[in-house]
Amino acid sequence: MASMNVVPAVAQELRFALRSLRRSPALAITVVAILGIGIGASTAVFSVVDGILFRSLPYPHAEQLVSFGLKAPIEPEEFMLGNAYADWRKQQTSFASVAAWGAGLRDCDLTEQNPAHLGCADVEASLLATLEIKPVMGRNFSAEEDLPNGPRTALISYSLWRSRFAGDAGIVGRRLMLDGLPTAVVGVLPANFEMPTLLGADVLTPLQLRVVNAPGATGRVLRTLARLKPGVGAKQAAAEMRSYALAHDWIPPRFLAEVQFTVRPLRERQVGDYKTASAALLAAVLAVLLMACANIANLLLARSAGRERERAVRSALGASRARLWLAAMAESATLAIAGGAGGLAVGAVLLRGLLRMAPAGIPRLAQAHFEWRAAGFAALISLVSALLFGLAPALQPAHMERLTAGQAVRTTRGSLRHLLVAAQMATCIALLTAASLLLRSLWQLEAEPLGLNGKQVIVARIALGPAQYGSDIARLNFYEQLEARLRQLPGSPLVALSDSVPPSGAMRSQPYFAMLPEGRARLPQGTGGMVAWRAVTPEYFSALQIPIVEGRGFTEQDRGPNEHAIILSQSLAKKMFGHEPALGKRL
Repeated sequence: MASMNVVPAVAQELRFALRSLRRSPALAITVVAILGIGIGASTAVFSVVDGILFRSLPYPHAEQLVSFGLKAPIEPEEFMLGNAYADWRKQQTSFASVAAWGAGLRDCDLTEQNPAHLGCADVEASLLATLEIKPVMGRNFSAEEDLPNGPRTALISYSLWRSRFAGDAGIVGRRLMLDGLPTAVVGVLPANFEMPTLLGADVLTPLQLRVVNAPGATGRVLRTLARLKPGVGAKQAAAEMRSYALAHDWIPPRFLAEVQFTVRPLRERQVGDYKTASAALLAAVLAVLLMACANIANLLLARSAGRERERAVRSALGASRARLWLAAMAESATLAIAGGAGGLAVGAVLLRGLLRMAPAGIPRLAQAHFEWRAAGFAALISLVSALLFGLAPALQPAHMERLTAGQAVRTTRGSLRHLLVAAQMATCIALLTAASLLLRSLWQLEAEPLGLNGKQVIVARIALGPAQYGSDIARLNFYEQLEARLRQLPGSPLVALSDSVPPSGAMRSQPYFAMLPEGRARLPQGTGGMVAWRAVTPEYFSALQIPIVEGRGFTEQDRGPNEHAIILSQSLAKKMFGHEPALGKRL
């Protein structure tokens, strides 16, 4: 019988809570505002970090997927060399299937009517099978299409199919002019398909891996993925790969001391260091919400001091302790519901601001948006918040002495409020300290000299298609003409070409111990780490205002095919030659 009266009792107490809060509008507005900001901030941050921390990967049995390969100090992600991969994939026993794709996206163009610039990825035919993904239309690449010089075919993304071809049902079999060459569309990828590296590829083309049979040749750089066999762990797979690599001389001996063999879950490869940062960010906003709950609990405790007589009267009229507890929690729930509704609105606004301010490179940032998961998270923390700030007032006993005038009743309310204030202060100090340290680090990064001046510098990345620029001579002629024509623009601009853009860029590298200064003994393997380098034209240093502290910059004569001139950084020159002058030395 008692259980049948629960619903009417809850409804009655909710109505009573609404009437009571209407009599205290300032308190209600203050609590709802505090709670709305706390819930809104937490929900916005949850929407950003959800894909990094909680959302499962869009592949069946994703826990079996691993990224594997070699890892060098200057290369942040594992990779494989084409010749070694082609040999090892036939011999390995740890993986149920393996797949490779070209490092990064390459620029490609639809050169038919209304040309478009796209991002293309060269992938092995086994990639979709390893991910257990099937095209929504058409088929995957065949083994024949993945052979060197195989037929030109492509899989297009769902978004490209919808935007460029208006969802044409006859797209499969259609020939597109991709980089000036006819390419047959064999299928359309699912709408939620993503590359293992999270790069947004518009078009997939067959890898057509070619083994380079030449002394010292390593083949092209690849990214690789595998699905573990049941019962095989990442450490076991890494040990097998290392053993095979050492036995078959995968890499030149001069690189061996600098390289590790890595097998790690695909999710870990995708999120990297962002996982720790995301967890810390979410913990910080939840701590702010916890402080908000403590603040609200203090307000409600102060309010309950003036309502002790009301509680005593209700108790004298026969209200049980459970009914008094229900009354207090009904009031907290009402405030939490209003705060949660306001938090959803605040969170939506904050999320838009976070997405505008967030730096590039955060994984899955494009997927961050308000949806049912964010609403569910807001509802959950609203419920938890109601329990947190409503529990202390709800547990206050009804003192019958309040029915008599005058005599004060000693309670533990003062001690509890002092404890809540102390907890708020401790949490606030910890958060402010962490925030100040972070701001100091960001300020130092902002003030760190880069050794160049990027103001008034325009950077353009140019990719030349194989149809018209398939030879070295054709590409060289194009860039020489480009330099000449750009220099004729008004204002006499400085024009420079480089194979990567500072301060980062995809630089090439060499082990320090493999760089042998003339007349010096070779260093032992593993000494000095990696040395990064890039190829530039003479005006590179002037365009970026990079000072030449000793010697001179490059000249046009240095570009001759028989000239071999290099410019060292000041730190490398000091490391390599000490206090001796580096000018005129040979490496």
